[in-house]
Amino acid sequence: MRLGINSIIALSNSIQNRPQIDKLQLADNAITDYGMHAIKNIINSSRLTSLNLASNMISGEGLELFLDDLINNTSLKQLDLGVVESSMRKNSLGIQGAVCIAALLIRNQTIQSLAINDNDFGTDGGECIGVALSQNENLRVLKISENDLKSEGAIPIINSSGNLETLNLAKNNLRSDVGKPLERLLKK
Repeated sequence: MRLGINSIIALSNSIQNRPQIDKLQLADNAITDYGMHAIKNIINSSRLTSLNLASNMISGEGLELFLDDLINNTSLKQLDLGVVESSMRKNSLGIQGAVCIAALLIRNQTIQSLAINDNDFGTDGGECIGVALSQNENLRVLKISENDLKSEGAIPIINSSGNLETLNLAKNNLRSDVGKPLERLLKK
């Protein structure tokens, strides 16, 4: 059984009375963009340090609905908007979501771990995220695999990854031209 919109609204209402919850695992449900108002309420009424929304059929438009709440949040350390490996569902943030992620990286200095794998960012999304990553000093883990970044989208991310402890760029159709930027990153 998967949580849908009605279930996430009920959960949102009950969490408002329990702000001590610090980790919320909602991966592989069917929350969709329609449930993002409930997620917004959860973020604003709790002190979550970890939120997993992987594989929930969220689009860039859905992410934009609660972007300001993520930006202004000072307790969230881990955010997963990626995909659960065995799931039939996925999020598909696309370029609109990449712009939202870029804004989050620039304006939120609390998040330390971000999983955004398999979100259809493409080359332009990778470039956008790379530019924003250069302005973030606190992110330590970035999982951005399976986004068809190609080398053109991956190189700006690699060039801005000096503060990261973990960078996952797997399955992004990279060419050998990422070798030099990776070499420079590993020498830091």
